[in-house]
Amino acid sequence: MSVELDGGLVLTSEGEFEAPDRLGCTISGSLDGTAVGKDELVVIGDDGWLDSGAGFDAYSADDADVVQDLSLCPGSATFWEGFDFIQEPGALRGQPDTMNGVDATRYSLGEAVETLKSIGFLPTELEGMTINTFDVWVAEDGGWAVALDVDILADAQAAAETFGLPVGEGVQQARVTMRVDITDVNATDIHVEAPTP
Repeated sequence: MSVELDGGLVLTSEGEFEAPDRLGCTISGSLDGTAVGKDELVVIGDDGWLDSGAGFDAYSADDADVVQDLSLCPGSATFWEGFDFIQEPGALRGQPDTMNGVDATRYSLGEAVETLKSIGFLPTELEGMTINTFDVWVAEDGGWAVALDVDILADAQAAAETFGLPVGEGVQQARVTMRVDITDVNATDIHVEAPTP
């Protein structure tokens, strides 16, 4: 995920999920090309471990710091909260496609939203935003998200309210781009273990 304000904030998240309740995730950030931090997270059931650079500390899986990182890890159900349309696309019409080697349906939500805006329908949460791209690929078998591609322009107020971005004085617009790829589904070599003390 990248956010362009005065400079460029880039967040990168990579991880693994092992059913039913084990995941590992690494989140790193950079600002204008300079590293600004890295978190490593492991969650197994109700237990969590978080390393922000000084070694792993134990937490519960519902600790606020753990949940905050989970919201950036696509291997976590927390990341997908708010993406209800993936399970219930309703009247949205998709196109057959293949993504990451998986037979999927591609939904171009950005086009649908911009069409609604053009006829005067604008949900309050979309005020101040222009959705250039919002595509999601949903697996034909199982209905899980295979990939997500988002490109949104937001005015300063929308960027602050919707994305929680610290928009400074003089900033008129923020650009948020995000790409998520779910790969190696059901790979037998994925194992998530608790960190060693």
